[in-house]
Amino acid sequence: MSNSSVPGKSKFGVECLESNNGNNEVATTLAAIEKSLDTLNLSFNIDALDVLQNDYATPADIEALKDCLGPTVLVRLYGLANSAYYGRASSGHITKFKDVINRLGTNLTRSCAIFASFLEMSYGEDMGLVMARSYATSKSVEAITPHLIVPTSKSNLAKLGGLFMEIGKLIILLYAYRENVKIKDEFCRKYHARIGVLVIDKFGLPPELKDIIQHSCFTFEGRESFAPSAISDMAYRIVDESFRKHGKLIVQSVMPDPEGILYQTTVGSDILTQFISMGLGEYAQVIPTKFTEVEQRLLNKGATG
Repeated sequence: MSNSSVPGKSKFGVECLESNNGNNEVATTLAAIEKSLDTLNLSFNIDALDVLQNDYATPADIEALKDCLGPTVLVRLYGLANSAYYGRASSGHITKFKDVINRLGTNLTRSCAIFASFLEMSYGEDMGLVMARSYATSKSVEAITPHLIVPTSKSNLAKLGGLFMEIGKLIILLYAYRENVKIKDEFCRKYHARIGVLVIDKFGLPPELKDIIQHSCFTFEGRESFAPSAISDMAYRIVDESFRKHGKLIVQSVMPDPEGILYQTTVGSDILTQFISMGLGEYAQVIPTKFTEVEQRLLNKGATG
C-alpha cells in the first residue's frame, strides 16, 4: 500500500527516529513497538466478544454483552445498526443489542467494536486522520462493491480490511506519544503492515486480513474476480487522494429529498450518517448533486399529489 507523503511535509507531524546507525536503531524501535502490544488493552475485555462465536449462546448471553462494551463503543454500534445502510429504512429503529448483531453480523460487530475502542484511545489530529482514513476506506468499499463482480464474502472481507489497513500506523503513533519519541513518516510507511499483522493476531480478527494489510500488488482471483486486497486497495486510493486534497473524504452524490418522495437514502447520505455514527462526522462531506429535470418533475408531482 502506497502512503507517500507530500514532499517536505510530515503527514504525521513527527520527525525521523532513524539515525545513521540505521538498522540497529530501527530494529530496536520495532522491538519496542512490538513489545508495547503486550500491554495494549481495549476499553473492554476482548474475551467478552467470544460470545459472538458461541453457537450455544442464548439471547440473554448476547444481550449481556452490551454491558461489557462500555457506553462509547455501544453508542457507535447502535448508530451503525440504525443507519439506513443496514436497514433502518425498511426495518425500523432497534433498541435490543441482539438486533444490532443481527443487522451487522457477528464479524462486523466484533470488528467495529474493536475499531471503536481503538478510536477511543486515539489522541490528536495525526491519529484521528489515520482512523478516519481507515473508516473512509471501509465505507468506500461498501460504495463500490455493488458495481463489481465480487461475492459477498469477499466484499465483506474487503470492508473489514479497510477498517484495519492502517492500524499499524496507529500503534506506532501511540507508542511515540506514550514514550515521547519522534518517528518519521518513512518508518510508518515501511513497517506499519508488520505491526498491523500483530494486531490482527492479538485481537483475534479474521486472519485473511493479513493478506490485505501486507499485499504487494493488485490481485485477481479466479477468472475475473477481484481479490479482497484489490478492492480495499481501490477504495484506499480514492480515500487517500481525497484526504491529501481536502483533509477528509468528499464525495458528490444525490441526497434524499426532505419528504423521501424520490429517495429515502442514497450513497452520499449513507456515507455521511455512518461517519457521524462513528463520531467521525468532521471527516466526511457530501456535495449534493442537483436533481435532473425528470426527478424534479416527479418530486413536484409527489409533493402536490
